[in-house]
Amino acid sequence: MSDLPLLNTDLEAADGAFPPAVEAFRDRVRGADCFLFASPDYNYSISGPLKNALDWASRPPNRWGDRAAAILSASGWLSASTSSSSRRWNDNHRMQYASGSGNVLLFTFTYKE
Repeated sequence: MSDLPLLNTDLEAADGAFPPAVEAFRDRVRGADCFLFASPDYNYSISGPLKNALDWASRPPNRWGDRAAAILSASGWLSASTSSSSRRWNDNHRMQYASGSGNVLLFTFTYKE
């Protein structure tokens, strides 16, 4: 993820190609069966680099489709804030809420190419 540029649609070519680091990341995402996102609480949400990676892989065609995912978070006295705010970004990345317990929320990706 450290090689990914900040999301900027101006970096996308007219033919839909992405920068090489983004293409490599998207290929790794597409090759995975499932995902475990672990992020500390960062201003009541996920960290910037994780959000950037989620956004790049969700650019059309969305690479998160048909994948199961789990989201784990940790923080101090607001320990559920990242997990709670994760319900916000599940729609943005075409995830579907499956079940939740405490600070662990499980999602499945439902987007099909």
